[in-house]
Parts: sequence; structure tokens; C-alpha cells
Amino acid sequence: MREITENIKKSAGTEIKDESVKTEDEQSTEFAIKKSEKPTENVSARNYTYILKCGDGSLYTGWTNDIAARLEQHRSGKGAKYTRGRGPLELVYLEVHDTRSEAMSREARIKRFTRREKQKLFDAEEWRAELTGTELDLLG
Repeated sequence: MREITENIKKSAGTEIKDESVKTEDEQSTEFAIKKSEKPTENVSARNYTYILKCGDGSLYTGWTNDIAARLEQHRSGKGAKYTRGRGPLELVYLEVHDTRSEAMSREARIKRFTRREKQKLFDAEEWRAELTGTELDLLG
């Protein structure tokens, strides 16, 4: 994306170029990108990749920046279409990432895993070491 946009104003038949003016959309988009990519120490703003085990035994993989709120959405039927009607839902795996893009990339990779590979992920215990007490409490 260009750092400076060109805004052409026509006044009395002459063109005046103003390269310092950014549209409101461009400003908000740049702010959102910078904000989402900035590592943070605030636990509530962490980015997660997670796996849910559905009541029918199937697995659902997703990402979020607020795991407690996202679990509530899934459990109340307002989360992903896939999880609706497949309760009860159990959080079986949770990874912490510094940025949104890392969490999203990891989600995409895990979705390509076989069921056996996903099972190996959440059967291993090493990933639990990165979690806080509150995050551990959310696990089934």
C-alpha cells in the first residue's frame, strides 16, 4: 500500500495535488493492521489457535484473540456454523501467538492435518506450559 495517497482537487479549472491527505478508510485500515500485528503483553489481547471436540466426536479448528468469548459464542450457537448443533463442545487444544497472522496461519496448517495428527497435538502436554491459569481452566 502506498504510504501517501494522491488527492486531486480541481479548483477553477486547475488541478492541485495534495499528497498528504489520506482517506478515512485508508487510515483505519492501516491502524487495524498495525494494531493486529503488534505483539502485546496483555493476556486478554493474545491471539490463539484452538481445537474443539464436538459432541459427535468431530474436531473443529479456529483462531481468536479472546478465547473465553469465542468459546461462549460457539456454545451459545453464535459461533461457526459447523459447531452449531454439535454440542457439547470441549476445548482440547490451545496455542498462543504474538500476532493475528501467526494464529491464522497456524489454523490453516492445522486444518490440513489428518485427525491422527490433530490427536497427537492435543495428546502432547508441552503446549500447556505457555498457558495462563485462566486459559488452562477453559480446557476440558
